[in-house]
Amino acid sequence: MEEHPFQEVSLDYFLDAFQAKFDWDLREYIPQWLHERGVPKLLVRNFHTRRIQTEDSEKRFVHFKVWNPTGVDAIVSLEA
Repeated sequence: MEEHPFQEVSLDYFLDAFQAKFDWDLREYIPQWLHERGVPKLLVRNFHTRRIQTEDSEKRFVHFKVWNPTGVDAIVSLEA
């Protein structure tokens, strides 16, 4: 999924890529997840970045808020 950062992809594309990487087909779980639990809705707001200069390098500080107005659990994962 590294080839599509911050882009929407179809569910079929995601499921195919997931199965290719982890050898696990999630298709059998989709009906249960969608019909029994529902789908979380994550809203990202107040996204800010700031450059921080150190003696050896420049770093970035990222700040944002994530809100899930649904009762469905969700996971937010970040990679830098």
